[in-house]
Amino acid sequence: MKVITDLSVTSAPHRARHGWHPDWLFLTGEQGAWFDPSDLSTLFQDSAGTLPATADGDPVGRMLDKSGNGRHLFQDISAARPVLRISGGLTWLEFDGVDDRMVFAEMPNTGTTTAILGLWRTSGSATASVLGTGGSGYLRNSNGTLVKNDGGNNPQVDTPGPFPITAPSAFAVRMEDGFIEARRATGGWFSASVAGNARTDFELLGAFSQGTGALPLPMRFHGGILREGLLNESDISGGLQFLDARMTS
Repeated sequence: MKVITDLSVTSAPHRARHGWHPDWLFLTGEQGAWFDPSDLSTLFQDSAGTLPATADGDPVGRMLDKSGNGRHLFQDISAARPVLRISGGLTWLEFDGVDDRMVFAEMPNTGTTTAILGLWRTSGSATASVLGTGGSGYLRNSNGTLVKNDGGNNPQVDTPGPFPITAPSAFAVRMEDGFIEARRATGGWFSASVAGNARTDFELLGAFSQGTGALPLPMRFHGGILREGLLNESDISGGLQFLDARMTS
């Protein structure tokens, strides 16, 4: 497992004792995004954001980024919009695995990024894209392998796994050139070290290609946090607990 040291204000370990919140990751202008379907004020049926999505079954064409970076999710194509679901005290976006996907302003390709995602795959085991870059790299799931960031020489987390995403449990992925690792709220890191480049310039949720909808992921999306840099254990644990609470009633 890779040891990450981060003494920045936004990653101060003592904060966890007082309750963790995603806002802390963006206090000084850090690049990233934060999406929270449980906040209905951020959801709209149209991509322009004029018609609120508030009821179970509403299409979602726009979802506001709560990080302050303006990376709002949107989908101009009506048929490719996920559906808002509200059931059992939980709220999520349902992606059909056929053509649903959402776009956001491109993340900077800094070479290091952390993704904390509250999602689970609802069917199938074929290759599907969790996050797309619009280029040659993407974060994907297939056949029990949690993630494969195909930015070069196939860096993927599949040992000592498998690490499936077919259960309602948040997971975190840390990526940098030649290295990728992932874990859930409990248990250790699964990691892979390779001679390749990780892609971190994500701009698509739920598919690889915005234009064709390639590699769509059938999933329930309960929320997600993207942040430049490799977050420390305190922030990883806080983020996983925060999203887990939105996935279980």
